[in-house]
Amino acid sequence: MSVTIKFKTPHTSSKLVISRANLAARAPGLLDQVKDRFVQVLCENDNLSFLGPLRDMIEGNARDIVLRLVSHEHIYQIITIAQKIGVLHDVILESLEPYLALDHYAQMMGHESLYQIHLIAPECVDFYKFFKDCDDLGVKIVDIVNYTKLNFAEHLKMLMFFKTFDFAKCFGGNNEEIQARIVAMNKCRDNIGRKVFLVSPYDDVSYFNYSPTDLPAWKCDSVSIQQPPVVGKCMLAAREDMEKRLHDVTLDIFNKSPNPAVTTPFPFENVVFSGGLLCKIVSADSAINRAKQADVDLFIHARTFAERAKVFDRLIEWFDTSKTPRPRTFYAIIGSVVSIYMVGTNRKFQIVVGNATSAYGCVSRFDMTHVQFAYNGQLLATPEACIALRERASRLNEVPRLRNERIIKGMYSGFDIIKPAWDMTNDLNIDGLLNESDRFQLRKIIRGFHGFYYPAEYTADTITEENDALEHIAANIEKDSNAVLVTMSPIEVANNVTLGGNFDTTYESTLFTAFNKNILSINRHVGGRKVLLRTKFGVLRLNTKMMKVASSVVNDKGDFVISFAAPDDFKQFCDVLDTDVFTMFRRGQLATRLIHDGVVKFSLSRNQLALQMDKGYSCVQSQRGEPLSIEEDLLAGDDVQVIFTVTILTAWNDQRVELNPIKFIKHQTTPTKKLDYFEPPMENIDEIAVATGELTYEDVL
Repeated sequence: MSVTIKFKTPHTSSKLVISRANLAARAPGLLDQVKDRFVQVLCENDNLSFLGPLRDMIEGNARDIVLRLVSHEHIYQIITIAQKIGVLHDVILESLEPYLALDHYAQMMGHESLYQIHLIAPECVDFYKFFKDCDDLGVKIVDIVNYTKLNFAEHLKMLMFFKTFDFAKCFGGNNEEIQARIVAMNKCRDNIGRKVFLVSPYDDVSYFNYSPTDLPAWKCDSVSIQQPPVVGKCMLAAREDMEKRLHDVTLDIFNKSPNPAVTTPFPFENVVFSGGLLCKIVSADSAINRAKQADVDLFIHARTFAERAKVFDRLIEWFDTSKTPRPRTFYAIIGSVVSIYMVGTNRKFQIVVGNATSAYGCVSRFDMTHVQFAYNGQLLATPEACIALRERASRLNEVPRLRNERIIKGMYSGFDIIKPAWDMTNDLNIDGLLNESDRFQLRKIIRGFHGFYYPAEYTADTITEENDALEHIAANIEKDSNAVLVTMSPIEVANNVTLGGNFDTTYESTLFTAFNKNILSINRHVGGRKVLLRTKFGVLRLNTKMMKVASSVVNDKGDFVISFAAPDDFKQFCDVLDTDVFTMFRRGQLATRLIHDGVVKFSLSRNQLALQMDKGYSCVQSQRGEPLSIEEDLLAGDDVQVIFTVTILTAWNDQRVELNPIKFIKHQTTPTKKLDYFEPPMENIDEIAVATGELTYEDVL
């Protein structure tokens, strides 16, 4: 595949002019510079034979030439040379019209040079055409990113360019096929993120010299405990300082296990340390001595449930002291988060078992960019985190929920918060908090950052005294963590943790009690007369509390229908959907209501079930994330939580609200070994799934 470009003399054409006579007349001495450039190019690229005719013309052996170019890299070299010899930009663009019109644009060789072309002549690169037509999107993006030789700042800009590229603009229309293509393209980009979208900050320390942003921002001056940064001062801690801080604040946990039976290195494979504390560690001017209440957050990433389970077991083993003469490790469980308290240790550790498949997947979904650093034996960061540290200004991610407390916490840590482009008046009141005359609410929020509990060493002469001391510690941990279950038993932890929580913003669900009809995106003109409820962040996904299965049957269509005894608060929620929400989309009489005789039904078609099975996805899981059978394991009397979406049906003969199940989470009780030294109080285990549905990254950072 190639493209032919003509170069002619001025009197025959207005095309790109690079004749020897013209060059000599326009710029005496330029020929020698150009010849030097050709020598350089030819030495660097022995295979670029197309430059031979061009060199002959410059040396006086030819007047008019035709170049047959077979690669994007050829185009890059031609543009570079044309700019070098002073050809006008408009003339370059006119000459390259055949190149821009190519049907096989995405199939040409040398795609690695496309971003380089974009930098020097952006009009000569049509990324929309390129991405639309290329079959191996992920491979080509990786090739471009790895090939391009840029400095650190330019490299970050390039990564941001590809991270934020809007694939929807590649297509002129919109239909189901195009939407599927866009989803697949976005998924492909997410998959390559683990390969290219994390960088090492220490590749260029000079990049982090403070340079304030000029974007509108909430200033941290009146809130922060940090000294104002000085322009030009490096915001990144020196590597040796970072490493010393790391081992000091983590109490050297990555070098020595509290479990004397473990002699292997810390299991960093599929684990990253990330979050607010790591941001303080890597920030040169952070008041690290004031981070007494900060947790060491350890995030597990893996592709499958089995892999997550193995990694989790290795981490629990690292902290396990149950087989020592005097066990000192407590575990507080909330869904997918296990908080670890150790007697006599002034630091809390948290294991977060989300559904991310890579280190990049863990940190890229954090609600603010300044905390998107990761440590797994080496320091890594998203481009956004590097920019945030350099500017001491954090940007907000468009996550389903943002809280005033989170933003104030970022400001308290010394970061300005860049005001988002989208409307957040329904979610946040930062201006009100900062302008408050007595600042009561602001001070209350800041006080909340200092609440922490670390179990102190104790002495006990009898078993009774020891049990009393342990019960006292467990009670304080329960208050500090708001945990559903507090235990010293690793077995109970393994039986009750959810291995793969709702941390992926693509599938994140919100407890139905937090539903707010005012956040819905209203679109009454949807084909098919079915409207899937959405917010500005995407499809609305909700979850129930734990409910009792009343029956599980297969109807005459072959669909599974699972009925639940609806609690009073869920009945009220369904009534809001049937009345207030339905009328936002359609006026008229409902054909049927969601609650009948105190029962709510969720239906799953055979086709849906088959599709899920084809994708290797189970719609029924245990609280640990283990796949279960909808036919064999979902029975009357089971305690189940449902994650679902909501559809409004507006056809004249079928006006109703429909609840569409995504996942059923069944709580299974597994016998556990009771330990002689301590028997923890059994909490209401049914609340585990409830907590799981409400928990997000913001709660653990």
